[in-house]
Amino acid sequence: MNKTYITETDLALQISTIANKLKQRISAEELVKMDKREERDAFYESPGICIIVDVQTNCIEKANKNAVDFYGYTKNEFARMRFTDLQPEIDEYFPGLDLDEKVNISELEENDILQQVLKNGTPVYVEFTSQNITVDNSPKKHFTFKKVNQV
Repeated sequence: MNKTYITETDLALQISTIANKLKQRISAEELVKMDKREERDAFYESPGICIIVDVQTNCIEKANKNAVDFYGYTKNEFARMRFTDLQPEIDEYFPGLDLDEKVNISELEENDILQQVLKNGTPVYVEFTSQNITVDNSPKKHFTFKKVNQV
């Protein structure tokens, strides 16, 4: 049997290499966590009225504080709603159209003006910008709304 002996210097070098690799991995994982935390904080602290909608189901997945304040729904209520739930029964601009058909979020154009309804039933007009994002490999749309006083 051949015995391999390792010197203290070699052992120290191997331990140091392993420690550096662990430190790099932990640093990379921390960066990912920090990016996600910063992204989440940027959404919730955004000065705009923001919601995130699942493109495939039309379900509202997140709403920031400004959306909660503007629409009057809680975050939990938003989480049980679809984008079309913010639409009135009949839109002045598109009377007679099926709401699900009319508000296909993947076909909305930037700066379109939408008629929506607050929780208390007050109709409002909003202009929006949106950004396509992917969360957990699922397509989403991040909407930022701005109230329009005149149409």
